[in-house]
Amino acid sequence: MEMREIGHSGIIVNGLGMGCWAIGGGSWWGESDDRMSVDTIYRAARLGIEWIDTARVYGFGHSEEVVGRALRSMQRHKVILSTKCALQWDTQEGEYHFSRDGHDVYRTLTPASIRRDLEKSLQTLKTDYIDVLYTHWQCREYGLVPVDETMGELIKMKKEGKIRAIGASNVSLQVLKDYAATGELDVIQEKLSIVDRKPEAELLPFCEAHGSRCRPIRRLSRDCSPDRFRMIMCLRLEVCGTGNSGGGVRIFGKSMRCFADGRI
Repeated sequence: MEMREIGHSGIIVNGLGMGCWAIGGGSWWGESDDRMSVDTIYRAARLGIEWIDTARVYGFGHSEEVVGRALRSMQRHKVILSTKCALQWDTQEGEYHFSRDGHDVYRTLTPASIRRDLEKSLQTLKTDYIDVLYTHWQCREYGLVPVDETMGELIKMKKEGKIRAIGASNVSLQVLKDYAATGELDVIQEKLSIVDRKPEAELLPFCEAHGSRCRPIRRLSRDCSPDRFRMIMCLRLEVCGTGNSGGGVRIFGKSMRCFADGRI
């Protein structure tokens, strides 16, 4: 399996990861079986999936609790653990983001708020460091919290050894440029699939030019029905060709090829 460095962090990881949003349950995904979730994380690790991705807001802390439970029986140094900060539901600080399951959630990227998120995540996940910490959502009003203030706190966390790599999610090109100008951004996490390819236009070229990675999510598109998926695959095959001669969408500076049997 191909191994890649996460930006310039020195963290080497393969291209597969396990997203743990659904593990949080709640009205997003319905009730979940925590024992099954823990067993799934164990199974993923045995199959070579070492990057486990969660967020504070997934299940309003429940996803991190379940991941932390799994980590207790794993060799921590063999797991690449990422989580996300900047969404708060125990304070009305910042910009209103959404309401769900009785919680009002706010975006805030102040140094104090992301520091508070980190400490809560460390406690919930039962670990003394996070491999990758993402800012989950950026300011709705551009510049409300200057990126250099947010990045300054993230750099402090990295120097303290509490995080190993800095990431950002749901970014615009301007915000991405601000992160790159004020510090070293190792990775972004964005929706990128055969039906949602917007990052290809601006974000991926910028990341490739500046040594940052893009961690795609929803590669098969969460909102894509099986029939629609088959139709899109047929269209992609027609455009790209079949066998080993096809072209394709660029991810991590590589070419994702479409094959006649439907593999990508």
